[in-house]
Order: sequence, then C-alpha cells, then structure tokens
Amino acid sequence: MEVTGVCQTGARDAGHPYGFTLYGSSTNMVKLVSRSPSSNLFGHPALPIAELSSLRVPKGHRVRLQGTVTLHQPSGPIFIQDASGAVEVQPMAALSGLDIQEGRIEHPPRHKLSPGDRIEVIGTPVRLPRGLILGHAEYQRISIGPEIPAVAVRVAELLNGSRLSQLVTLRARLIDRENRPGAGGVPTQNLILEAAGENVYATWVVSGPGQLPLKENSYVQITGVASLTVGESGVRRSSILWLRGPEDIQFLAQVAFWQRPEALRALGAAGVAVFFGVVSILALRRQVRQRTAELTEANRQLRHEIGERTRAEERVAQALEAEREIVRLKSTFVSMVSHEFRTPLGNIQSSAELLTSYFERLPRERREQLLRNIVRSTQDLAQVMEKVLLLSRVEAASYECQPEHFDLGVFCRQLVDELHCATQARCPIQLSLGELPEKVWADTTLLRHAFSNLLSNAVKYSPPGLPVEFEVQRFEHEVIFVVRDEGIGIPPQDLNRLFNAFYRGSNTNGAPGTGLGLVIVKRCVELHRGSIQIESKPERGTRVTVRVPLFAKEYETEFLRRAAAQE
Repeated sequence: MEVTGVCQTGARDAGHPYGFTLYGSSTNMVKLVSRSPSSNLFGHPALPIAELSSLRVPKGHRVRLQGTVTLHQPSGPIFIQDASGAVEVQPMAALSGLDIQEGRIEHPPRHKLSPGDRIEVIGTPVRLPRGLILGHAEYQRISIGPEIPAVAVRVAELLNGSRLSQLVTLRARLIDRENRPGAGGVPTQNLILEAAGENVYATWVVSGPGQLPLKENSYVQITGVASLTVGESGVRRSSILWLRGPEDIQFLAQVAFWQRPEALRALGAAGVAVFFGVVSILALRRQVRQRTAELTEANRQLRHEIGERTRAEERVAQALEAEREIVRLKSTFVSMVSHEFRTPLGNIQSSAELLTSYFERLPRERREQLLRNIVRSTQDLAQVMEKVLLLSRVEAASYECQPEHFDLGVFCRQLVDELHCATQARCPIQLSLGELPEKVWADTTLLRHAFSNLLSNAVKYSPPGLPVEFEVQRFEHEVIFVVRDEGIGIPPQDLNRLFNAFYRGSNTNGAPGTGLGLVIVKRCVELHRGSIQIESKPERGTRVTVRVPLFAKEYETEFLRRAAAQE
C-alpha cells in the first residue's frame, strides 16, 4: 500500500522518538499498489499459550495460537484455552469493504463463536496491568468440538491471578445484583457474590427479557471465565467471572442458619472464648505457685531493662551525632553557595558598573573583555545550579536511567573536544580507544555528566601543559573507562570521604569547586549498575577507573518494557 498524509512523530520526555502517525483526510489518501495472492495470514508456527508469558518479541510482532473457545462476548474479547493455559484475545476492528484508490481492502469475515469451537488466532502480545492478552487479533474457525470442562477453584486463586482467562466454577453467596449498560450499550446483568470473605462479581450479557429469580443470601454455583479489575498503580482489587448466560448459574439448596459460614464463624468464636475462659481459670490456680518464680524473673527483667536503656542511650548519642553531621552539611552547603555565588556575582556587578559608567570612554577591547567576564560568570553560576539540581534529582530517586543505542567512540571524541574548549586547552587530553562495537546501550546524558566532571577535575588539578589520559576499552560485556592525571593527587585521609556531598580535599588550596562533582559521578555510574574506583597519591597524580555494563541485554529489555508502558 501507498499512504499519503501529515506525519506526527511521537517522542518521550527525553526527546527520543518512538514512532509516528500519518493523518489523512479520507481513504483517497490510500492507494493499493499490489496484492500478494500467495500470502498466508496464518502461516506462522503455532505456539502453546503458556509460552506467551515468557516470550520476548519486538513490539508489534504477531504470534499464532490455537485453542478451544470458552467464551465469545458480543463486540468483545474471545477467551481460548489449550492444554497449557488460557488467554484473552482482543479481535482487530473490522476493515471489510473499505474503498480506496484502485481497489478495496477486504477483511476475513467474522463468525460468532460458540464454546467448544476450535480456532486459530494471530495477534500481538500486549501486557496490561490485569495480565497478558493477545491484541489486534484475527481468527478463523478450524473445527467444532466438545466444550472444555470448568475447573473448581477457591477465591484466593482468582485474586492472585493464577486462573486468569480460564473457565472455572465457584460456590458463593449472593449479596446483590444490578443491571447496567455494557460495551456498545448492550445491557449486562451483574451479580455481587461473597466467597471466603471476598467479593466476586459475575457478569453476562442479557440476551432475553426478564430476570433470574435470585434471592439475597441465596447460595449458587457459578461457572465462567476468570478476570480481574485493576485499580490505581496496577493494584488488583477484585475478581470477575464472565458468564456465558444464566445457564452458568446453578442454584444450591438453602442452607440452615447454623450451617451458614457466618453462623459457623460465630459459633467458632464462642467456642474459642469458652476454651480460653477455662484455660484462664486453670492459670489462676497456678499463679500462687508461680509467684516466687515471677519475682525472680522480674529481677532478671530489671537487669535486662537497664541494659536496654544503656543501648538506647548509645543510639540517642548516635542520632545526635548524625544530627550534628546534618547541621555541618547545611553549614557547608550555605558556605559553598555563598562563596561560589559571591565571586561570579561580584564579577558581573563590577563589569556591568564599568560598562554603565565608562562605556563610551573604554576601548573596544576592554568592553569586549568585560562582556566576556559577564558571560563567563553567568556560565559559572549556571554550572553550580545545574550540579545542585542534578544531585537533588538523583538523590530523590526521581531520575531514571534512559538508555539508547549510540556510537561510544564518537561520543568520547566529542566529549574531549568540548573539554578542550571549556578549559582553553589548559592540559592536552589524550584519548585512547580500544576495540569497541559499533553501537552500545547507555544513557548518554548520565555518561556526559560523569566523565565531564572527571576530566575537568583532572585538568583543574594538574599543572598547565601536563597531559591527561582518557582510556576506553571493552572487557567482555563491560566498558572500562580510565582517567589518569599527574596533578596534585589526593591525601590518604581524604580518600574515604570523596563521595560525601560538599566535601573537598584538604589540598585544593582554595581552588573553585562545589564538592558535588564526584558525588554526581558516583550516582550516574550507579544508575548504570556500574562501579568506580579511585587511586591517588599526593603530588603523584590520580587514576579513576569506571566500569559500566554497556552491553548487558537486560538494559535493552528494561528499556523496551518502559517504552511499552508509556504507550
């Protein structure tokens, strides 16, 4: 087919496209190019239904199943079973007789299916909160056979989803019933039942006049296809049985009052109360003999409480120490923000005042220098704010790793070029790339934050002109990044505190910084399920090794799952 229309591309929050839609004004925008007389819609090999739950297929991939129909709702889903399991099938909307240019699109005719019909279907597996279904499906009847017998179940099996889409039978007590319109305005009758203290809803499409002579508190045995209702956040709330008709309701003999579950529970509670009353009387007779033993036990308990109080005091002391650490962090944060903001703000103010007062008298080179000072100071402020905001998002677990396929070699070369420009080529960065695959799987935003901080630190704390080495190589399913410099190094007493927020090495000698860079690096690496190791000696330089599993298949699987959930 050839389709003409207006294209709209769908994108996620990070701006990554995931698909597109063509909008046309009529079917005249669709042209039939050719037909394939030999195409076989049902030519795929048939799979057992049970394999759907473990099957990993690309989005939109269709699979073929065969099974026996247990229920076909009007204008609704079809439920089928085979020897391995059961599944709900959502048929595709009919396209039969759609006129287009130079031909017609024909759709296989639809048949009303009955329980016992054996069919084959082809459709797309779709995972919904209530369970796995086969969506956008087409079907055809193969043969007519006997109906599948229902399986007797307990209500707990319905609630945990182990009997989803299967034909089951259950005994329950009628609480209430109601009539309401269903899909397409078709009326449905709903029964609210109680079994083992849980509510169960039985629903079927009303095909004839009148109502069943059901009475409240009647006991019935119902047969239907099991389903679930799902509330907010995907929490399963209650179970539903889709009935084929009133013939799936079997009335049971009225149960005497003392044989009803609520009466049995009341009698059981009374029996338990009597039993505990007798036990209490016997216990009172033994209390006199136990008094001496209880006093001894009380003394032991007193000693135990003294020990517990001592341990509680130790815990209070630890809590106070933690609170003092929080106060220290707050003070450090305020001091850092005050220092890091005061300097660029002072530069901006002084440069702006000079331009305002002496703009006409200043030479052009001086004016341009003052403007560059304002731009550079503004960029410094933006970088500080970006680090604080990024750290707060990562620490609050509101930032998720969003991997994508990209060329790692191109990414590293661009990063080195950006750092050369940002540091005015203060130190040459020597990039060494090992044998890497054409594409890797990672979040480029997180990697850019991590290695920009590591490379800028290496340049900042190295004497001008000394090289900084950046090595990237593959080892099995991981990529190993090594950043090595010959700078001032890190004192041994500072190594264990480098990943604390706002902490800076004791030998930085007033160099500008926030103490957040390595904290952000560690969080970005951990979001990739990687690791970071730092080796350093004062005045001998620093070596930082980062290991990231950029080739792990579970990243791609997790990314596809999130994409499907967003759609």
